Amino acid sequence: MKLLEYMVLILSILLLLRGELMPEILPKEWQVPRDFPTIQAAVEAAHEGDKILIAPGIYQEHLVISKSLTLQGAGPDTILEGEPSEFELFMEEPAEGEQPSGVRIIVRLGPSVSGEIPMIPKTVGQPAIVIQARQVQIRGLQIRPQGLRVDYPPWESPLVPRPLRAGVLVEKGAEALIEQVIIRNTHYGIVVKRGASLTLRHSILHNWTRGLQIWGTATVEDNSIHNEDIYESESSEVAVLIEGGRAFLRRNRISIFHVDPYGMSAHRIGDFFDRAIEAFDSDLVMEDNHIVGDLHHNISIFGGKASIRNNLLIYRGGNEFSTGLKIGSTEAAVESNTVIGLMPHGVGIQINPKAQVILKQNRLSHNWIGIEISGAAAQLIENEIYANKTGIQLTPHEEADILAQVELVNNKINQNEECGIAAQSSRYVYGEGKVYEIFKGQLKGEGNEIEDNLGSNLCPPDYPWPPGFRK
Repeated sequence: MKLLEYMVLILSILLLLRGELMPEILPKEWQVPRDFPTIQAAVEAAHEGDKILIAPGIYQEHLVISKSLTLQGAGPDTILEGEPSEFELFMEEPAEGEQPSGVRIIVRLGPSVSGEIPMIPKTVGQPAIVIQARQVQIRGLQIRPQGLRVDYPPWESPLVPRPLRAGVLVEKGAEALIEQVIIRNTHYGIVVKRGASLTLRHSILHNWTRGLQIWGTATVEDNSIHNEDIYESESSEVAVLIEGGRAFLRRNRISIFHVDPYGMSAHRIGDFFDRAIEAFDSDLVMEDNHIVGDLHHNISIFGGKASIRNNLLIYRGGNEFSTGLKIGSTEAAVESNTVIGLMPHGVGIQINPKAQVILKQNRLSHNWIGIEISGAAAQLIENEIYANKTGIQLTPHEEADILAQVELVNNKINQNEECGIAAQSSRYVYGEGKVYEIFKGQLKGEGNEIEDNLGSNLCPPDYPWPPGFRK
């Protein structure tokens, strides 16, 4: 009997050491400001899995979340205000074994009494929220810089302080779910570092230099990401910038419109280099998004892979280099999109050297060029290309024409102003004027409807057009 009791005692001790007999700690709810005067104080006192309920009010603080917690605000009236900041780039962490440079950014103020130029460090604030843990959830908050005034009367100029450096920073290894959050007036809305994960839903990012900076993985669904109160003549904003990451963008509304306090129209006060989506060496999936505005590029992709389906792209480009969708050195499937240009400049879809693209069932109208292909492998199937200046432009490329393999199957190319399909393009040579160059890549097709284009259906008519181009 004693032996049995002894064995039970030993087993109990072992289970206790393993934690299996420890009482379970149930998640607890904390309330701010009832239980704690600040949100950060509640974060520090809470345990893993706890929920922090934040009452309406203005909380002027910066948060660092290093536990798996839920922050639940009461909606737009629960406001987190951070310190305004000058702009400073977020950089990805150096590779393993590489040392950071340690360079400080400084600002010159002008000569001092002694004649020397004093220098001070740049005033750079912290992100409003830094997330360092997995399974962090944030809901029902508004994030903005201190001093932001949004209720000014229409006859007054708005009082706009410096933006926040960032609304939310998701650090390496962290994981965040953000829903029903408003982030206003930031240099960066949300930053997702390499090795981090973000899910963003039903939220608003308003007025930013970079709406989303993604090095890690992000799922972005049913959000409004817009810039509409920019009081400057020239700018270079990007709504979503993906660099070596993975992004899934679905059912978002993205726009950039420029407003001048003196009432001048945007395209008169400067040419903008704004982009809605820009991806480098990334995996990108875009479905059912609406992208509208004064944009240099709606979507620009270089390297990696992309799937672009069922999106509406409406852009007002500043010059002939503007594009609705620009693809370079990328494997891409582009299907069932509508691309509309609002000025007599710009290219609806531009496919650049070394890209491999399938375009299927897209609609392109009111662009300078509907689709431009240069030095790329492209298959065009059942697209509708109408009411552009030129429907399809096959642009010669002196180095990449050998790679250009273009196939057109069952496309409708109608009512374009100058040419349905152009296998020539012009450029200006000093001393010679306009010089026409001929596309030298491989071209084939079948079942295409190319008719009722106002200038010519096929340009030039004496180009060796293959069978399958119905005139």
